[in-house]
Amino acid sequence: FSIGTASPKDEKLLGTVFLEETPSVTVKKPFVGLDLLLNGERGKTFIAKGSGPLRADIVWENNLTTKIADFEITAKLEGAIFNRASVQGSGFYDSNITTVRWDKRTDFTFGAVGPGQGGTVSFTFGLQSVATDPALFKNPSMQIHVFARGKRLDEQGAFQEVVSSFTKEVRVASLLSLGTRLLYGAGAFINHGPIPPEAE
Repeated sequence: FSIGTASPKDEKLLGTVFLEETPSVTVKKPFVGLDLLLNGERGKTFIAKGSGPLRADIVWENNLTTKIADFEITAKLEGAIFNRASVQGSGFYDSNITTVRWDKRTDFTFGAVGPGQGGTVSFTFGLQSVATDPALFKNPSMQIHVFARGKRLDEQGAFQEVVSSFTKEVRVASLLSLGTRLLYGAGAFINHGPIPPEAE
């Protein structure tokens, strides 16, 4: 930032500078790096074409220089378009709250995750067969909320909770249907000619 008087030659420039300040901005990585890939695609939004099964891969990494104890990842599925009975994966799936959970009971390495350690957990799910029906769902979509949490040892020797989250939206491309009608005595136009139609 610069403060001063305008240049007599160019009003967009400073002629005499009274004070200058250069602040710095540091961008830090989150404590736990987290991403969700659907059928291998990254991004905040995924477009599903049909009701076939979708593969969800949660990629995580410990960005701290210390271990994370009692590490846990949860994926919460929200929306009316996914099939609750179709969810399968290596984690524990609770169909009552539509949540898939991975912790040290499903993966012993989650008991203590070392610095820089990372990995991938996966699950699959399908959509309702009627999700592509525009008569039942207008703008069909759902959300997947992913949370990672654990405990790290801070500088004072106390455990501090570490939390990271990521949300992805799944949208469904509606099926296009076309219909034809042949009208003569009805409609917005005045019709002429014989029935059935004749050449010329």
